[in-house]
Amino acid sequence: RNYSATVLWDQPRAFRNDPTATNTHDGVHYLTNRSITGRWVSADRFSPVQNAAWWGVINDGSTDATAALQSAADYCRISDNPNSTPGALDLSNGKILHLGGVSTNPYRINGPLVLNCNFDFSQAVVYAPVAGTNVAIWVGPNATNKLAIWNIRGKMPAVMYSGGTSYGGGIAIVVSSVASSQIEFGYMERFHTGIKFLGYNGGNTRNIYSGAFANACRHAFWLESLGSGGFCNLNQFQGFNALATVV
Repeated sequence: RNYSATVLWDQPRAFRNDPTATNTHDGVHYLTNRSITGRWVSADRFSPVQNAAWWGVINDGSTDATAALQSAADYCRISDNPNSTPGALDLSNGKILHLGGVSTNPYRINGPLVLNCNFDFSQAVVYAPVAGTNVAIWVGPNATNKLAIWNIRGKMPAVMYSGGTSYGGGIAIVVSSVASSQIEFGYMERFHTGIKFLGYNGGNTRNIYSGAFANACRHAFWLESLGSGGFCNLNQFQGFNALATVV
């Protein structure tokens, strides 16, 4: 652990001193040290897989992981590909944010976590104590980030559950303006809506594959403003009050 790091990593990582570097200290890939000039620079800053644990994301069921996960997702989004078209971000060769931990201990997300990067959360359990119309995970541009996203490759948590009773949770996942992408979904429980798809641009290819959804969700998915060219491939639904709402 470096003096200026804020996270104790579970595996050793390599750093080298760059006496000319002036990058902002982020506690992950660029570290300051008062005894020498420049920065300590990580050897894995350009790795195609970025471990969320490097940002201090832990799964103890109670610590809010939203801010740390958001920082990790932002790093994966901004550090690679240029726009494929004006107003669109192409992630076809972007970094993958990995959320590990085959464990019964969940990551707590108080949301909304905005994912505009490639990601693999398939080994994780996520507890999202959202309520009403609140969103746990948002994939694609939201109100503050309006770039359309192309070529996301994502795997959602193996299990997502909310703190609500039957129908008491909010929306597990919103997917908006995501084109030519493949996203896999897992088991969801106690949400009002499993997935809400909205704001697709017509004429773009998208393949959205679902896994098994679970008990006490009111809507399996919500379709809104898909456009003439939008389509989704979905399967394996159970235990819903209604399969879909189309707006």
